[in-house]
Amino acid sequence: MRAIQATVTSISDGDTVHVNLNGRDERVRMIGVNCPEISHPDLGIKEEPYGREAKAYTER
Repeated sequence: MRAIQATVTSISDGDTVHVNLNGRDERVRMIGVNCPEISHPDLGIKEEPYGREAKAYTER
């Protein structure tokens, strides 16, 4: 397996980040990590307990 270098551009929630990969914005889900969700009204997802705390942890 080879590593690909990318720059994190934003954090969606505790287990999802956006990266710049060769000039493209790519959404990356972390394998083996399942965090509480933050509210996504367009998707019908309500905020789960500790969702914001999970996002804050990932931002560190």
